Order: sequence, then C-alpha cells, then structure tokens
Amino acid sequence: MPFYSIEAWLYQNTREARRLCEETGCKQCHEKLAGWEQNRASLDEVIRPKGELCFQDTHNAHLASSGFPVREAFAAEASFTHAVEGLLECDELTTALERTYATPEPRSH
Repeated sequence: MPFYSIEAWLYQNTREARRLCEETGCKQCHEKLAGWEQNRASLDEVIRPKGELCFQDTHNAHLASSGFPVREAFAAEASFTHAVEGLLECDELTTALERTYATPEPRSH
C-alpha cells in the first residue's frame, strides 16, 4: 500500500481537520474535507493529501489520536479496511493483542 494511502487515513478525521483549519489555518478547507467525508474512499486516490490542506502534515499525530473515526474509515472499504483485515488475519498478532486485554490474575499474599 502506498505511503500516501497510509497518510490519507489521518485525514479521515475530517471533524478534527475542519477544527484545525478554522483555528490555525486558512479557514477554507471545509469544502474539500466535506467531500472527503462524503466519499471517504476517495482519499486513497489523493497522491499527496497533506498538500491539499492548509496545515499540511503539522497535526498528523493529533489527527491520529483525537477522535479518529475508525468505524467510518473502516466502512469506506478502502485501504484502511484492507490493512485492518490483513492484520486481523495474523494469528500471532491477534493473540498478542488479546493478551494485552486479559484480566490479570489476582496476587496471592
């Protein structure tokens, strides 16, 4: 999967991207973000998504960690979906992840 598809996943967080544009940017990216929100799969076709927004890649970590719309991005059935499904097919990974959610055994004194 091309790097620009992976980076495009961050811009799936259109709600937060709109807020960032309004607070720190040009205040004119709303139409583009609305289009991406309506057709989330279209982001996979954008070669350089960071170049399409006023704040470029300065808020990538924030976009990834502030209310990322996992369900909506997955429902787009695009590169994000395929990547998640591929990870879920890896038994070693899913077993390791399951261990992180296991309830710890009570300690005996």
